[in-house]
Amino acid sequence: KITLDGITVESQNDDGDALFVNGGEVIVKNTTLIAEKAGIDVSQNGSDATIIVDGATFKGFDPADSRTCAIEIRHDNKPVELKGNNKFNNKK
Repeated sequence: KITLDGITVESQNDDGDALFVNGGEVIVKNTTLIAEKAGIDVSQNGSDATIIVDGATFKGFDPADSRTCAIEIRHDNKPVELKGNNKFNNKK
């Protein structure tokens, strides 16, 4: 289990994700996720996971990567619950 509360996570590697979730429980609250590709990549690997996003800001870089997104969902055993005011801003 990991809880990110009130921090910034930035990934500057090509096609990189701020968070890559294989399993477990991930809580993102009042946090900014900055990435070349996905703020959260819900991996096709691993087992079940629970992901709760509450008041997050998702940012990409300018110019944006062709695949920049807030959340990339690739596994149906990993539900994502969105709460609060979540924003996506493509400019850093």
